[in-house]
Amino acid sequence: MTEMKATADAKEGISLIWTTESELNNAGFHVWRSEAEYNGYARISIDLITGHGNSSSKNIYSFSDKNIIGGKTYWYKIETISTDGKSEFHGPISAMSKELIPDQFALSQNYPNPFNPATVAGYDLPEDSKVVIRVFTMLGKQVKILVDRTEQAGKYSVSWNGADSRGLLVPSGIYFMQMQAGNFSFVRKMTFIR
Repeated sequence: MTEMKATADAKEGISLIWTTESELNNAGFHVWRSEAEYNGYARISIDLITGHGNSSSKNIYSFSDKNIIGGKTYWYKIETISTDGKSEFHGPISAMSKELIPDQFALSQNYPNPFNPATVAGYDLPEDSKVVIRVFTMLGKQVKILVDRTEQAGKYSVSWNGADSRGLLVPSGIYFMQMQAGNFSFVRKMTFIR
């Protein structure tokens, strides 16, 4: 193995690229990851990344790790598996992950639910969007606007403390949180208990 690189990207997670100048009896590779440089490695590639067996030419391989948390440093080792079952580890290399950009609009169920005194709901934006999040009564009367702004692609959260637009606590009951962003619209049911 002549080169190994790990790069972080908000769309792809952490991408690993490695190069071999030639291969002898190479069945393939597995990727191992840890949150520490020297210990705690676990295999994260499910299937064997197929090698070229016997090759005298340069070969480039890649693997994307999307099962990450933004802002953390991850360490990787590449395991080479020979056709006779022997293995050799290369590395480690590391990269600090970026916050992943979601691939679709979403509004998660608020938590806790039922709630008192406050609740939180997460929402995802796959692209920069004008976002409006409102709370309504069961009869469709608007109680409060929680979010009304343009936001960059990413993951966000919004909280509601059971107060209306005047700052007065609403009565116990069922309320609806509606999110509108781009062509996306979604509603979640919430129960407020005083």
